[in-house]
Amino acid sequence: KLGVVLLDGTSPHIVDPKNPGAVDEIVNLGEFWNVENLEKNKDEIIKVGKDISASFRRAYKFLKAAEPIYFDIEEKYSNSMNFGKVNLLVDEFIEKLFKKTSNSGQYKKERHLFGTAITPIGHIDYTDSILSQVKKVYYLDGEIGTGKTTFLTKVYEKAVQKGMSVEVYHYPLIKDLDIAITVSRIFEDREKIDLNQFIDKDKLSKYQEEIDFDKKIFNELINYAISNLKRAKAKHDIIEACYVPNMNFAEIEK
Repeated sequence: KLGVVLLDGTSPHIVDPKNPGAVDEIVNLGEFWNVENLEKNKDEIIKVGKDISASFRRAYKFLKAAEPIYFDIEEKYSNSMNFGKVNLLVDEFIEKLFKKTSNSGQYKKERHLFGTAITPIGHIDYTDSILSQVKKVYYLDGEIGTGKTTFLTKVYEKAVQKGMSVEVYHYPLIKDLDIAITVSRIFEDREKIDLNQFIDKDKLSKYQEEIDFDKKIFNELINYAISNLKRAKAKHDIIEACYVPNMNFAEIEK
């Protein structure tokens, strides 16, 4: 209602003003530091800061290493899919979904947002919160490479083409229809769109041993990334402990 956003712009997620003064202002809590005391902890703050950066770099390396493994799993499932039937299902679903709608003649660019994240405490999923007020939720089920992304992209592009408001959290939320399609298992009890039914089991069986191995390695790499994020968070808490007693919170309250 106020048209105001506040966000934390400190390291490691530094955010600089794009339109300084005209739109964006900096609230500088550094004005209320006890610099003299903080300087006494200078060596520890610098050392721990370097440790945090190293942990983040290591986490990102593990995530990057997981990517080609993911693509290998994707390739094997894709090779076992009947995409002709998937395309038929997509067309039928889109026809049903937009049957009673008309084109508004407007163009509303879709918003790309995040509803999930890999964090120091593991994989966090806020899908249940984001979709708590949505009238109809479809659960899209399918292994990596079965066409979930293509399915979702075709649906939300159709909604955009019709001039509807769409939010994409790695799945589309069509606000004008009050409908969401999600791959989050939180909603696996809802009406299901099952892409696994189009897997050729005979073809897949040739890859099963390799897929099992890939999934094991993939999960290990993600877990190593999380453990490094956890280490970075622990180090961040050490730096926080240096600053908390050296802040003038009375002035901040004013």
